[in-house]
Amino acid sequence: KAVVSTQSGHYGREPKDFNKKGICWNTAVQGDFVYAGYESGHVVLFDDRYPKQQVCEVKLHDDIISALDVSGDTLLTSSPDSRIIASHVSLPPEKEEETNGPRPSFSVSDQVVGITVKGEITLECRSVGHLRTRPDGRLFVAGCWDGGVRLFSRKSRKLLAMLRAHDPETITDLVVYDNHIISTGRDKRIAFWTVY
Repeated sequence: KAVVSTQSGHYGREPKDFNKKGICWNTAVQGDFVYAGYESGHVVLFDDRYPKQQVCEVKLHDDIISALDVSGDTLLTSSPDSRIIASHVSLPPEKEEETNGPRPSFSVSDQVVGITVKGEITLECRSVGHLRTRPDGRLFVAGCWDGGVRLFSRKSRKLLAMLRAHDPETITDLVVYDNHIISTGRDKRIAFWTVY
């Protein structure tokens, strides 16, 4: 049985704040938290229970967030600057309080909430269009603008494999599940890989 919510909300503060960040280019959801990647290189974290208030905001890139993925306490982002940035996410503790009132204050300075860069990967390709973490959290996959699909260790961030199946600038999506990777492209190709 499907549950459909009819509630709609405007994420963030006044629209003038969004003009500084530009367009929201990518989003990811984990539990009650929504991660939004903007044209300005900012990532903004929202709590879906309080959509009009930001939990935290950090500028990770100098250009548009072209790809974004979150798994566990790791946020992955990329940009046309040829870097993948891995950040640690500290979320507020779960509270069993009523969610109808204003959001309780959380302090980034107390390390209760925050996004902290823990490492980066510099790529030889121009950019990454898609990032996906395998459900077991052991590796992540980057669909790059050069048409390659790159596999990285999530822990060490080392390149494990480079898979080729697409023409440059054609990858349209990546699906990662169990030990399988599927990439699709505007070049009319669908590639399937099994990775252990």
